[in-house]
Amino acid sequence: MNDATTIAIVKSVNYDRIGPNFIRRTRMAPQRLEGSDKDNLLAPGAVVVFRTADGTLGRLQVVAYRPLHDLSFPGAAVYADSWKQEALRRPNYERYHIEIKWSLFLPDDR
Repeated sequence: MNDATTIAIVKSVNYDRIGPNFIRRTRMAPQRLEGSDKDNLLAPGAVVVFRTADGTLGRLQVVAYRPLHDLSFPGAAVYADSWKQEALRRPNYERYHIEIKWSLFLPDDR
């Protein structure tokens, strides 16, 4: 078993058609995903597949980015009120929150 998570960015593949067998056949390597404004590999629509160190397989797709002041998405409900207040005092960075959809597959999934 590997001691690191491995990933691959896949292109020209519909996220919903990616299953465990596709992930097992995909060539992956341990690497960092660049998400900076300069070399962003995580643009909306990007699809990433991965295998964790314990063998769990997964997929994720970048849906969108949201500005710092946009706290209307469901995940923002977990932010403490003090964090929300502080965020609203800062500049409204256009690409601050990342919205993704993701799935994990159990080792026995086919």
